[in-house]
Amino acid sequence: MTTAVLPEVLVTEIISRLPIKSLIRFRCVSKPWLQLLTKDPYFTKLHFDHSIKTKIISIIIAFKSQNEINFYYAAEFTECDKAIKLNLPFPVQMVPTVMWKVHGICNGLILLSNKQDLVYLWNPLFGEYITISCPTPPTSTFFGGRGRGRVIVGFEFGFLESTNQYKLVRFVSEFSPKHRSCVSVYTLGIDSSWRTLEQEIPYMYNSKSVFSFAPVVNGAFHWILSKQNASNFVGVIVSFDIKDEVFLEIPHPNDVNLYRGKSTFMTLWEWDGLLSLSYFKYNDYQVWVMKTYGVVDSWVKLIQIGNMEEIPGSVVYIQPLGVAPNGEVILEKNHKDLMLYNVATKSLQILEEFSVERHLLYAYRGSLISPKVISGVHHN
Repeated sequence: MTTAVLPEVLVTEIISRLPIKSLIRFRCVSKPWLQLLTKDPYFTKLHFDHSIKTKIISIIIAFKSQNEINFYYAAEFTECDKAIKLNLPFPVQMVPTVMWKVHGICNGLILLSNKQDLVYLWNPLFGEYITISCPTPPTSTFFGGRGRGRVIVGFEFGFLESTNQYKLVRFVSEFSPKHRSCVSVYTLGIDSSWRTLEQEIPYMYNSKSVFSFAPVVNGAFHWILSKQNASNFVGVIVSFDIKDEVFLEIPHPNDVNLYRGKSTFMTLWEWDGLLSLSYFKYNDYQVWVMKTYGVVDSWVKLIQIGNMEEIPGSVVYIQPLGVAPNGEVILEKNHKDLMLYNVATKSLQILEEFSVERHLLYAYRGSLISPKVISGVHHN
């Protein structure tokens, strides 16, 4: 009696549809499987593409206390009560946990730091990471020759499929009468290094941006930044083309003022490939979507919640986390509640209230992507 053997291509296709946690365990099956599951870029992409089609949203939860931060992983956003604690592989003496900050999440990789001159790129599901040193912030010479004032430093992290490149972008914005920033770019690869763009950028990175990441839409990062016009400061949507590394202003909805006043929270995010604006001010929450990229008249308001009395407890802010498999929008309130909004019925459902309030929630999709492989670091 002969034993049937499945063709290798069929085996690859089958296991590429398995959950990420199963594949992590399968790395111990044999050396060929270890090679496939850790160093094969074709399989890594195949698995991640399948996971995108499932539209399953996982959650990374960062619980902060006075002197530490702990990260937890929930395989689905409806199962945060089953979240498991993640082991942080960073040397304790190098990373004072009280200062850790998440700057971006892309393709299963998390960019985080504990200070301005060092960032970590981490795959939390199998613990692999790389360390990236950052250049010293620019001197007063770059900012016009006078003493540099207080600065805000922000990082973003994204992937451009057309060039198969991962890039980090660092903003260093100076508090001054003239909003201006210095921008540096880091492309992951064997010869990775930081490059500082020569021109001074006439925008300022906002400290409220730490609660969200710049979405990549149409091959570009997008932020809401501050800009000085003839008489005052205004908010503008600014894109940064990942390939060509140029800035452009993108028109915002005519009915929305992007100036970040008190009790105003605004974030940009990607909704099914489209640029979307989340806007919360006092007792009004709106979500807009730009149907045709770059066309101001194509902005459409898809969500409006004007009666906060329908939501239990006080509402300090609301922002989106992602879109559920059934098309409902996952919303976060006050770092404490998860909610689902049905666009068709205009109904809101409270999902989860956490007992610990001092935390941050991040939408996440796990992957087998290795930070060391994409950066060109050789490992056994």
